[in-house]
Amino acid sequence: MVGSGPPGLLALVGAPSEVLRGNRAVLTRLLARYEIDRLQALRSAPARESYLAAHLLVRRAAAAATGLDEQSLVLGQRCDECGGDHGRPFFHGQPSLHVSLTHCTDAVGAVVGVTPCAIDLEGWDAVAFDPSLSERVFSRDECHALAALDSKAAQPGTPSPRQMLALRLWVRKECLIKLGRLSLDGMAACDLSAAGVDALPADRLVRSACGDLQFTEWVDSRTRTVGAIASFTSTAVHFLG
Repeated sequence: MVGSGPPGLLALVGAPSEVLRGNRAVLTRLLARYEIDRLQALRSAPARESYLAAHLLVRRAAAAATGLDEQSLVLGQRCDECGGDHGRPFFHGQPSLHVSLTHCTDAVGAVVGVTPCAIDLEGWDAVAFDPSLSERVFSRDECHALAALDSKAAQPGTPSPRQMLALRLWVRKECLIKLGRLSLDGMAACDLSAAGVDALPADRLVRSACGDLQFTEWVDSRTRTVGAIASFTSTAVHFLG
């Protein structure tokens, strides 16, 4: 899958194995101390692989977007509320650079640029549609759109149309949370159905507008994930592999 767009924001997406080509110990040395601590605290090997891959990929994206040496880029995180190192990511010494990253078991992604941006992706089995979840996460119009779709998959091993739309809406809202425009307890009050609720074509980028935001979305059949980027300008997306 290949995406393109004008300069401004650059996103890289791929499987963890496509990022982690090299000695793991050497790759880990690029991380900041807090990143290493979090990496070592993860219990499962796939979780450690995807975390490491995402945190390396965001450096690769920043280097490609700016021409800086990725080994010189020091990632940090800061919570807007408490000041802890678990909030929005940033690069030390690069105040004009906006950064977002995401990871799940089978895929990782990062977006970097000079305007605010956010990326999220989820595996096909990540968000199950059920009434209790819908009441907390989806707006009334989104729930109507979900209820109108088939809950059975057309082919074994693939999400149902209802599940796929639930994932699509979920990653959009996760992007808004990362942008600071939405909170977890306000998800159901946020209606993003105007950005589209139709089926996404596999392995193609789809771009849509919702207010002042632009969404770039995709279904990646190779990694079995659904992803989205929210930004205020077009994003160039490159898929590894």
